[in-house]
Amino acid sequence: MIDFSPAIGTVGGKDFSGQVVVVGARVQRWSVGDSVCGFLYGLDPHVGEKGWAGAFAHAGYIPLATCSPSNFDLVKSFGAEKAFDYHSPSCGVSIRAFTKGKLQKALDCITDSGSMRICYTAMGPRGDQWPALEPPSEKIKQSRKDIEADWVMALTIFGKDVDLKGPSGCAATPGDKDWARSWYTQAEGLVADGFLRPHPAKLANGNWTDVLQGIDELRSGKVRGVKFVYEID
Repeated sequence: MIDFSPAIGTVGGKDFSGQVVVVGARVQRWSVGDSVCGFLYGLDPHVGEKGWAGAFAHAGYIPLATCSPSNFDLVKSFGAEKAFDYHSPSCGVSIRAFTKGKLQKALDCITDSGSMRICYTAMGPRGDQWPALEPPSEKIKQSRKDIEADWVMALTIFGKDVDLKGPSGCAATPGDKDWARSWYTQAEGLVADGFLRPHPAKLANGNWTDVLQGIDELRSGKVRGVKFVYEID
């Protein structure tokens, strides 16, 4: 994802802060001159380590997590009841045993054939929902008719057609924009109440050369369980 870019010389990202300079005709919440900031909820390599578990627990679920053993304490601090090593060949079986075959919902933040198999193995005989962040494997999907497998294209929240190639391209979905407007209001409350927490930050001083070095560390997989934040002199 670090090297993904729609065109040479451009970057992908959704973090922002600043002042509103123009608003749409139907915008009621914001005014020109308001100070605003945003955050990236999901859609990044460490989405599965975000503080989502506290929000799920707040909604009445018992959250379980899969991650590397080095991050077990991190996800538990976010509210996960138990963490499982997704590198283990018996990961899915272990989850199924822990839940006594009663697991019905699994959120797949990786969405490759390996993660999908783990989820399908972990879910009990009365499987219910498997939402993911990418189109699922049709072969694995057809292996269990009791599971409703679907995936989320986040760009539909803007109320416009998604002009992308392949299965990622789709027509505007009625209601998604209204849902997103409601959800962002709820998310602000969850953040304020501590049920959604930001990823642990690793603060560093330096210059743009240090930032590029940090990107190389991300690219090589050396960064685990933290998000780099640089103070540029």
